[in-house]
Amino acid sequence: MKLRDPSPTVYEIDIFTKDRRRLTLEVSTRVSQRDGHGAIIEGIARDVTDRKRAELEREDLLRREQRARRDAEEALDIARSIENSLGLLVEASGVLLGSLTLEDVQPAILDLSRRLISADAYAIWRGDPQAKVWRIVSSAGLSEQYREKTIDGVGGWPY
Repeated sequence: MKLRDPSPTVYEIDIFTKDRRRLTLEVSTRVSQRDGHGAIIEGIARDVTDRKRAELEREDLLRREQRARRDAEEALDIARSIENSLGLLVEASGVLLGSLTLEDVQPAILDLSRRLISADAYAIWRGDPQAKVWRIVSSAGLSEQYREKTIDGVGGWPY
């Protein structure tokens, strides 16, 4: 029971002044006795409106800073991804410019495909105009049976 507990109770309340301003008060009360004559409630109220406003502004700034940090980290991840992709494209250009035959280029294309696209298998298909079919000319991760497949050039030859 509060009448027997000498420790103070601290709480906040919002009040309105005569001129309709809203104030936040921190109120500290305690029950005491004087000369054995019943209970006396002592209290102190402090205007903490500015402190509460500063705390709210601080929390808002912290939320905005955290959001900005997340956005910056996301932008950095995107920039790194773009940089990596551009590096692969530069590397691919070098391979293409430095290779004299298609057979030299195909393994490099498969390697670049593996590094750019996450998949279990990769294949380069090439059209055969005489047979009017598509054949796998280079692959990685495909079964031997699948590498033997061809696709008919149905609906007009795409050359």
